Amino acid sequence: MNKIIEFKSLIYKPYFYFLLFLVLTGINPFLISGDNPYTTNLSRRLEPPSAEYLFGTDDLGRCVFSRVMHGARISIGASLSILLLSLLFGGSLGILSGYFGGWVDEFVMRITDIFMTVPTIVIALVLARSLGPGIKNVIIILSITMWTGYARMIRGLALDIKNRHYVETAKTIGLKNSYIMLRHILPAILPPILVMATLGMGRNIIMISSLSFLGLGIIEPAPDWGAMLNHGTSYIRTAPHMALFPGVFISLTVLSFNLLGDELGSAGNGRQFFMNTRNPGNPKGIR
Repeated sequence: MNKIIEFKSLIYKPYFYFLLFLVLTGINPFLISGDNPYTTNLSRRLEPPSAEYLFGTDDLGRCVFSRVMHGARISIGASLSILLLSLLFGGSLGILSGYFGGWVDEFVMRITDIFMTVPTIVIALVLARSLGPGIKNVIIILSITMWTGYARMIRGLALDIKNRHYVETAKTIGLKNSYIMLRHILPAILPPILVMATLGMGRNIIMISSLSFLGLGIIEPAPDWGAMLNHGTSYIRTAPHMALFPGVFISLTVLSFNLLGDELGSAGNGRQFFMNTRNPGNPKGIR
């Protein structure tokens, strides 16, 4: 019953519908806008927002609304790819580190510390400068730089869970370590991981947009929000809508993911939102 109540609470949140809108837009942007984001029309360049062009047109006469809608697919898709890769790598190291402890924990944490001593944006800029722009390179670069936070936090969660009685019992009866980690530890830490992932989506979008804004990420003519914002700053006086709408969508998207993460986190790190009081890796409720 608690799960149903917590889920219903999202129905009354505006950011939930905004994120749902972005997901549907990312699946098929043409459902929202029928214009091709790459089609130019110099006779209609720099037009302000109107009934025909809701967000106006850019310096090449392209529909800004269409480009922003197609930009949702790029931003959400790239952010999700980065999240999955960094979470898979960092999460795996975190669970191994927390479960085995000893020299494994020491080695993994020292490597993590080395990466964390340098700001993420600095590492990303250096790698982007070396590899060059492009969506594939952006995903690779940010996956390399964003895994450390997940590794450290999941390691802490694994340290706590491995000392539970049901995990100790599983060790005593001779279950394999891989089975214990997958069957008992991973399900127990999934809710807080989902909270971290939700907040991570917002951070990823900021990083993607930042690299694109600096000309080191996704570049024109791709309809990326950061690239559009960068391009629009050149026309900020004559056509402010070129930079305004991509910037608004970046802000609203990041804010929505953060609010969703806070909502999940307020429910006991997500546990009350997705499960009852029993531990998922402990069906009998043994503490």
